[in-house]
Amino acid sequence: MKYCPECGKENQDNHLFCMNCGTELNRLEKKSIPILEPQPTPYQPNLPVLVRRNFLIWWLLSYVASPIYLIYLYFNFEDLNNLVQLRPPKEGPSLKTDKNNVLIYIILSTFIPFFMIIVRYWKYDKFYKYLGYNSVKNQTMPISGKKQISLSILMFSMMLIGTVLLNLLILPMVYSEFWLMGLFIALGVASLLTGMVLSFYFIYTDYIWQKAMNEQILMINPHAEEKMLF
Repeated sequence: MKYCPECGKENQDNHLFCMNCGTELNRLEKKSIPILEPQPTPYQPNLPVLVRRNFLIWWLLSYVASPIYLIYLYFNFEDLNNLVQLRPPKEGPSLKTDKNNVLIYIILSTFIPFFMIIVRYWKYDKFYKYLGYNSVKNQTMPISGKKQISLSILMFSMMLIGTVLLNLLILPMVYSEFWLMGLFIALGVASLLTGMVLSFYFIYTDYIWQKAMNEQILMINPHAEEKMLF
């Protein structure tokens, strides 16, 4: 017996059409089967490899040879560029920096210290804003670019003022007046000591910056290698 697919009426096996509604009993519903064509694999460039850096080693070596710190600065911007490729910011400014411009400013900073202040401002400002928009709770936060540039200017100013005041002691008018000589010595030494204290804090801010960077890297790759140097 056949049953009509439309009305459900029972029909004989030799019937071609339903006796009740006239629907064709041998009609087959052809279901279109989609043909899945292989999709071309989109091109994916080689992704950068993130590495953690040991700030203590770089800091110690920079005292042996100061140009080593310039190399460390260049690697900082390379890490920022790699980080933004693997974890683009959801909003806010980008970490992307033209490495050629950074290299030019780093080279100029060996002759004019002012360019070093600019490079460090870029380094802190970009990372601070990136973390401000995209960080998770309890993330180590470096100081902002504005605080960093203020710290740098204040530190260099204190060191310069202290040096100038102590050098003025050779002037006859200062040397002949005991109270004036004592004042210059006191102010000069105080300025130099303040500059030294700020220089230690200056180093500490770099340590915090690198710690925050290493934490970001571990969030992306918990097994990221720690490179001692290059």
